Amino acid sequence: MAAAGTRAGETAAPANGGGARYTIKRLGARPARRGRRAVVIAAAVALLASGGSALAFLSQPAGHADRAKPLLTPVRPRALPAPPAPVRRPPPGPPGAPGHGPGGSMKIVGVGCPNDHGDTVTFDNAPMGPGWMPAGGGWTGDGCDGSTLWTMDPNGNQPVPSTLTWRFNASGAARCTLAVFVPTLNALGVSDYSVSVGPPGASQVVAAVPVRQSAEAGQWLTLGTFPLSGPSLEITTAPIPAAPGPGHHGAVAASAARAVCTS
Repeated sequence: MAAAGTRAGETAAPANGGGARYTIKRLGARPARRGRRAVVIAAAVALLASGGSALAFLSQPAGHADRAKPLLTPVRPRALPAPPAPVRRPPPGPPGAPGHGPGGSMKIVGVGCPNDHGDTVTFDNAPMGPGWMPAGGGWTGDGCDGSTLWTMDPNGNQPVPSTLTWRFNASGAARCTLAVFVPTLNALGVSDYSVSVGPPGASQVVAAVPVRQSAEAGQWLTLGTFPLSGPSLEITTAPIPAAPGPGHHGAVAASAARAVCTS
């Protein structure tokens, strides 16, 4: 028992002035220290300064509780540009009537066409094998009735092939753009189109254009633009029997030719 007049936690001496000294300790909870109280106050001030977000987090129960997910800012849809409109091209072919074409005068010469003014169509049959035979599938504009001539080299060994020539009177012209219409019938093989210019009886071949007719059937095919050295202008076609690929030794057909000339 503590001696009278002493406080808990103090050391008391024995009454007789001798013997062992003893210490009396206070029982119960310790009083809070000032340093710990300052830390708690600082934490509370920090929580209040954060706007309450930390308090909300601490108030959630521990464990596997779901946490609030952040909200995503909605993306506004953007209007996509409209696709470009398809380009529509006019069907190939010359203007509807002979006379003046784009950039100069135009002439149409062909099988079943009203040829005049020295414009003619002539043909020669091969001495061996079939020659030119009549059919349809040709040009039907500009007064032409769609007639055609076609031939073939069935064995591929004709020494001289059948030929057909479109002849134009190009007096006064300096240059001409030439085109041929490839028929829709019997146009299967490869045909050679040769262009000749110069005075009558002395014209010279200035170009040779091989054409696989099956790829061009039913449309006009431009051969090129050629300067003139005289009034005569000719296009001659003949089958090419040795041409490889589809249509080998196949039939070729002829219809109309066109010349657009400028002075």
